[in-house]
Amino acid sequence: KKGYKLQTLMENNFSGLSLNLVLNEFKNKGKSKFKYNFSTEIKDFALTLYFNSPKAYSYLRCMKITLPNPSTIRKWISKFNCSPGFLQEVFLSLKSNFDQKHFKSVSLVFDAMSIRKEV
Repeated sequence: KKGYKLQTLMENNFSGLSLNLVLNEFKNKGKSKFKYNFSTEIKDFALTLYFNSPKAYSYLRCMKITLPNPSTIRKWISKFNCSPGFLQEVFLSLKSNFDQKHFKSVSLVFDAMSIRKEV
């Protein structure tokens, strides 16, 4: 009953990512750091923050905010196919977003990149 009141209080005072961060703390409280679970929104936040500002990410972790370890983030990223060339997944995502959101115009930009094998 106490947990329900606390969750209701949190939901009344927080929303969006703030609410998810607070609920994430309660959900992972008392668990081993190897057993933490993270919602998709927390994972997206962690990925974005880590790659935009590793120092800010480190600061939040030092403040005892429960976020994935940077090695976990690197493991998640290693599963993405980022090989050179056209990625079919990207085109499928663009098509899906185009069909759903009624865009009036779309711009698709390509850039060249030099790739050199190490000797």
